[in-house]
Amino acid sequence: MGASQSNSFRSITGSQDNGTSIKHRSTWIEFNGGDGMEGIIHPLNDDWMIGSYQYGSRFRTKNGGLSSSGVTPPRPRRVLEMELRVAPLAYDPQ
Repeated sequence: MGASQSNSFRSITGSQDNGTSIKHRSTWIEFNGGDGMEGIIHPLNDDWMIGSYQYGSRFRTKNGGLSSSGVTPPRPRRVLEMELRVAPLAYDPQ
């Protein structure tokens, strides 16, 4: 689960087998299907989020979940499949 640092009503939550959901003030947006994993919200703009699903795949939104695009990084060589099952997320402050 990722929680906004600037909006107490905003969070992004992954649920295995049930996808990723984004909480707005009074509603939820079902953002992505499959195995929802980690989610993170930009600390200064709560409309910018990244969610992840199995094997290191990632997607982002810049409008609070109304649309998304893939941001999956290239898969490194020699990485075991289980190492990518739940890949951590972090924002670069730069």
